[in-house]
Amino acid sequence: MSSLEKISIQGIRSYHPYQKQTLTFQKPLTLILGKNGCGKTTIIECLKYVTCSDQPKNTKNGGFVWDPKLIERASVKGNVKLSFRDTDNCPVTVSKTLESTQKLVTISTKSVDQTITRKGQSTSNKCVDVDDVMYTCLGVSKAILKDVIFCHQEDASWPLDEDKKVKEKFDSIFDVGKYDKCIEQIRKELNMLREDRKKTDTNLYHLKIIREDTRTKRALLDSRLCKFNELQLSIQQIEDRFEAIRRTIQRNFVH
Repeated sequence: MSSLEKISIQGIRSYHPYQKQTLTFQKPLTLILGKNGCGKTTIIECLKYVTCSDQPKNTKNGGFVWDPKLIERASVKGNVKLSFRDTDNCPVTVSKTLESTQKLVTISTKSVDQTITRKGQSTSNKCVDVDDVMYTCLGVSKAILKDVIFCHQEDASWPLDEDKKVKEKFDSIFDVGKYDKCIEQIRKELNMLREDRKKTDTNLYHLKIIREDTRTKRALLDSRLCKFNELQLSIQQIEDRFEAIRRTIQRNFVH
């Protein structure tokens, strides 16, 4: 089973971009206490982001990374680094960096870099999908990380949403799409088998016709062979009689 060890946050929400804050997780349970606005929820949001690249709602145009205007800069970078043990108990470190840029009216946020280090080997998002590697290392899917483990308390009431949305959530959590693909593949295989069966039945029908025709012709051939043998026997008998007559004539002619 995978387990979290520590997380470092810098330049995210109220965490200053020039000061790295590190939190070490205790086993088997870590309780986070603090006043409102001190950054408790930000820790959950950072865990959610670093594991599955899911940012909080309404933060695509700023709000998740430190506001550049607060330090009078055109852009600010925010970084989240998580250290944990994967399902094989190997140490893994993943780091994700965001950058917010102040434009004329709005603020744009984009991902700058993502790296994951395991067994001393570091790989960036240019070579692999870091999120896919994370899901494998943690042993859980994105849906479980997003909607169950690191689900914000404001979003925790999703089981009470309308039926369609709840079904979509559960389908995602239980990876129903994978089973749908399996069922679709089975249907395709069944259709192919049906087509093969139709072709086989057609071939079998023609083969039966050929077999019956062959049997008829074989019976006719046997009948004609029998008549041929009878004719050969008759010819042989006639030749024998002809030979006897010839010999008789020769004897009478000689005498």
